[in-house]
Amino acid sequence: GKTMEPLERFSTLSGRWFTVAAYAPEPDCFLTVCTDITSNIRVEEKLRESEYRYQLILDSAGEAIYGIDLEGNCTFCNKAFLEMTGYASVDELLGKNMHAAIHHSFADGSHFPFEKCRIYQSFHEGVGTHVDDEVLWRVDGS
Repeated sequence: GKTMEPLERFSTLSGRWFTVAAYAPEPDCFLTVCTDITSNIRVEEKLRESEYRYQLILDSAGEAIYGIDLEGNCTFCNKAFLEMTGYASVDELLGKNMHAAIHHSFADGSHFPFEKCRIYQSFHEGVGTHVDDEVLWRVDGS
């Protein structure tokens, strides 16, 4: 009586994709279900291609660029950003709070509260801001 997760993912010669799952409603009896996931696979392929092109555009920019969600967690960054901050890989930053990673302290080294951060205030209030006196910290503390 337990539904099982898809056991296998396969494609046919015609290019269609399926998953196979099994269900045992009673002892000595089982049901096999094949689900056509061709459209899902095609959407995943298009998404990967789009993400690849998006990253190429980001990485071609000479300026450091990163994005954050409404909690301040990193959603993307480009190579220039990694070079500027000293991180080796985007994987070190994805999902991490960017204030804590690169904006945690004032220039004198004293703690910079997240709530007073103009970047944080800007995206929470929906108002743009431009400043030229911010300090961003590299992964090595410089």
